[in-house]
Amino acid sequence: MKRLIALSVLALFLFAAAGCGSTSYKVVTADQTYVSKEKPEYDKTSETYTFTNEDGHEMTIKREDMKTIEKVK
Repeated sequence: MKRLIALSVLALFLFAAAGCGSTSYKVVTADQTYVSKEKPEYDKTSETYTFTNEDGHEMTIKREDMKTIEKVK
């Protein structure tokens, strides 16, 4: 029983550490702020940034509407 509790506590700490170590990006446009788990990709031909927001929706934003992309830990 003690071993089960010890393994459960260890697993909890490992999952907590993995969650704290993930990097996300704050994407600020002229009128909204988005959070992305991946770095937005820039397409030179269409001059747009594409990323998946925290809700799982793919977003495409024009370069001129983009204000900042900040890396957040």
